[in-house]
Amino acid sequence: MRVIDYCIDNKIYWVVTIRFDVSAEEIATINKLRWNIEIFFGWWKRHLKVYYLTARREHGFMA
Repeated sequence: MRVIDYCIDNKIYWVVTIRFDVSAEEIATINKLRWNIEIFFGWWKRHLKVYYLTARREHGFMA
């Protein structure tokens, strides 16, 4: 395992990973982007009252 730390707005975040083929900066960026997605879906659930997504087709939503 490998532990990576990074700082955003004077707050330190720790990430544990088993990926050794990716640099620490890339791991931090991936985690920040993933967290932005989590924040978006949290907002979606609260404001739009969408609690789960259902795909009707193999590759996504029906239009």
